[in-house]
Amino acid sequence: MGGGDLNLKKSWHPSTMKNMEKVWKAQQQDNQEKKKIAELKRDIELEREREDLKKYAMEQGTIEKKDDKKLDWMYTKPQNSINREEYLLGKKIDKNFEKIASAEKNSERNELPGNHVDYECVPPSIRSFSGNEQVDLARKLQEDPMFAIKKKEMESRSKLLQNPVKLKKLQELVKNKSSSSSSQRRSSKSDKDSDRSAKDKDHRQSHKKIKLSEKEKLKRLKAMMANGSWREKERKNNVKRYREQDKLETSEKDYNPDFIRKQLAKATEEATVASRIKSNVNNIQRSNRNMDRNFARR
Repeated sequence: MGGGDLNLKKSWHPSTMKNMEKVWKAQQQDNQEKKKIAELKRDIELEREREDLKKYAMEQGTIEKKDDKKLDWMYTKPQNSINREEYLLGKKIDKNFEKIASAEKNSERNELPGNHVDYECVPPSIRSFSGNEQVDLARKLQEDPMFAIKKKEMESRSKLLQNPVKLKKLQELVKNKSSSSSSQRRSSKSDKDSDRSAKDKDHRQSHKKIKLSEKEKLKRLKAMMANGSWREKERKNNVKRYREQDKLETSEKDYNPDFIRKQLAKATEEATVASRIKSNVNNIQRSNRNMDRNFARR
């Protein structure tokens, strides 16, 4: 009775459907996690590139450094806080407007303000700065050649990282260059060895080209003929054996409906009449008295 592989019925066997399903699910989960990790790495690289660009722009002075602007109102001048259009539209003139007007007149006349000490304490960089000056940062970024070169380099790098085919080609080129440089270094050392090996090879070939005598040729020819005849005999024997095996296999595969009848005929031909009657004793019909006579007989 063939029950097959009993290990397949065990829960730990790897060929069971449950275990195969578990393995497949684990592989799918692993692939998804790898994809997520690759996406996170890509996002981190992009953020790092942006930060590098901003840092480089701040170092070059094309972008202002971000400071805390919550306290800028404390340092704004009253000139910037006053809207002159409101006074033109009918707003009453107050002290702030008068101070601004007097300060402008004094600056035009090159006269010092009322508080001379405060004026001298203020540094000239702040004193000469006017709030009307504006810096076009976008134009500065566009005109800065170093910033444009850096930006192009970062864009080409990001494109190359996003394209796996180009990245693979670049890696292959780097490997080929490294291998070529190493081979060039080794070639200078192996020139002498190659010359020596070439000389040795020529010397060996000169020894191999020695002519054979007629007796040696006949001996080799006879050995070759004997080997060929032996191989031919072996081939014929192998072919014969293979054909016989094929016949046996085909005869075993073919179904013969007269197989049982032929076997019965063989059995009847070999047995005599007495042996057949003796073998058929159990099937002979008996009378009711037969059980009383032969009850105790074996």
